[in-house]
Amino acid sequence: MSKHFNRMWQSVVQAIDIAMDECDQEFVQRCNPVRRDKENLSYMAEKVYRRIRGRLRQECYGTKNGEEKMDARKMAAVMCCTMMEQQAVRFDAIEAATLMEEKNVLFKKPKVKSDRTEYNRWIVNNFFINYKIAYLTGLFIILDTLMSELLKNQNTVPFGRALAQQGQLSQYPKVPKVDGFDVSMVLGLGRAGMQRKPVDAFLLALQFYQIEMYTRKELGLDKEGT
Repeated sequence: MSKHFNRMWQSVVQAIDIAMDECDQEFVQRCNPVRRDKENLSYMAEKVYRRIRGRLRQECYGTKNGEEKMDARKMAAVMCCTMMEQQAVRFDAIEAATLMEEKNVLFKKPKVKSDRTEYNRWIVNNFFINYKIAYLTGLFIILDTLMSELLKNQNTVPFGRALAQQGQLSQYPKVPKVDGFDVSMVLGLGRAGMQRKPVDAFLLALQFYQIEMYTRKELGLDKEGT
């Protein structure tokens, strides 16, 4: 495992831990989600990562094996696409589909005080757990890179510390009864994956760029002209 990939792999490990912890207990008991062997997963993931990275580099720079340095947003997109392909968690897909339909019927009952966003959040936290891991991996790469950059510059150290204390990228404002941005992103990735539709890594990188810029704005970096 290369040093550069190893650093990004820590984001994968962190994403898996969080996603597994946020699974619904009923999903855990009935669908038995289990982590893939770390060594096998990382070995296979690095192969996929190099293939997707080469493809994106060709698209952006016209060369597959050049020396052009890809920014963190593109690398986050590459790793997100990698983990969509090399799924980190195995579970009983048939039982999961049955449980998902049961939840769908439950949330539709008139006496249940809920809305569609609760059902979609359940899907993201459970049935689409591998796509959640993929998306979180990208976010953690952006977070790690941004925080490192801010802490290296004396003028931006206070912002880096604020981000470290925050512990995550800033989230877009939520609207009642409307899926949040993160939920929508995972739903989109999950649907694409289930339908075997390719995800455009470059467009995904632009999404990560937007999230990073929003975080910088919320930290007050734009006001300081940094």
